[in-house]
Amino acid sequence: TDHTLRQIAPVLMDTNRTLEVLEMSGNQIDNNGACSFGEMLGLNTAITHVNLSWNNFKSPGAKGLCEGLKHNVTLEYLNVAWNGLEECGCQQFAATLRMNKQLRELDLSSTGFGPESCLVLCEAMRHNSTLHRLHLSQNPCGSDGGRHLMVMLQDNEELRSLSLVGCSFIGKVDNGMYCDGSEEEKVEELAADDATGLGAFSPGKKKKYQFNK
Repeated sequence: TDHTLRQIAPVLMDTNRTLEVLEMSGNQIDNNGACSFGEMLGLNTAITHVNLSWNNFKSPGAKGLCEGLKHNVTLEYLNVAWNGLEECGCQQFAATLRMNKQLRELDLSSTGFGPESCLVLCEAMRHNSTLHRLHLSQNPCGSDGGRHLMVMLQDNEELRSLSLVGCSFIGKVDNGMYCDGSEEEKVEELAADDATGLGAFSPGKKKKYQFNK
């Protein structure tokens, strides 16, 4: 529960230096609990894996978590999927990637990640060379968000996997926008829903992204 997390957080800040994996999915953690957790992450130097999916925190909780991520130097995996972050909260996480140099995998599936969040993400990823796996499935990215993501893929050489299943893509990417797949383009896997998404990324082949067939 949220009360339990607020009791755990001080222990992880002050005394425990061995716990590396923390699974807290489905625990009704609200904004206060998420902020307490963010404070802990700012000081903890051992935890590498955190799962906070299927909880109840929104934008204020996201802000508290991201404040901790700005100072964290050990966390490599963070899952906040299926929380009602909406655009404001999602933008907090997207912007944090500009400064955080440790995260390798981030799951923001079904959080309300929309076109504006995609734009913030695109800018932040210009300065990030460490994130390898990003999950954005079941979000209202739309065609505008999709265009921002394609720009991101052209500029970023470190991302290995991007999940975009069920992101409500419509229309086409602007003419001439390609994702190379050569040595300059490092993405190895792009999961999407062929009916509404981007299809499958094929390494080694020049591929034009089309949102609907």
